[in-house]
Amino acid sequence: MANKPTLYFEKGKTYQVTLMFDGFNEGTGGNGKPYCICGVKYNSIEYSFFINDFNLKDQLSKYTKGDVLEITDKDTSDNQYQNDFHVVSVSSNKPLDKIMRESNNTTERKIETWAAMKVASALPECDLQNLQDTTETVLSVFKAIVSNQDSNAQAVIDKAEELF
Repeated sequence: MANKPTLYFEKGKTYQVTLMFDGFNEGTGGNGKPYCICGVKYNSIEYSFFINDFNLKDQLSKYTKGDVLEITDKDTSDNQYQNDFHVVSVSSNKPLDKIMRESNNTTERKIETWAAMKVASALPECDLQNLQDTTETVLSVFKAIVSNQDSNAQAVIDKAEELF
């Protein structure tokens, strides 16, 4: 990451960046203080920036090389050393099943349940009990696809074909 221009984040501005590396360049400077540097591509130019905010480091550590992120400092104070960074994924190189497996986001689980209910409700003869049973079956098929993608692939496909 040497000899790259430094990217400074303006408050209130959103930066769409692509991570250039897995992880960070960390060490101890000549002054004895630790440093943490991240390499990104912004507007087709490779930059590095110092991470002096633990929240930002934690958020960025969830992503890998090639992921496209939007980084915004939502802090409204005049203090240049105070930040409120928000990181949002725009795209990822990870396969969907890996993203879903690693996710602990309850919103995503609610969306999965909603999607399963949507599929189940589209089936004919769908009373409340049948809707509940079918929703649970669709969710179990989805979970089987995500968790056992290789080992039970044919069984999952057969079950999905049986349902639909």
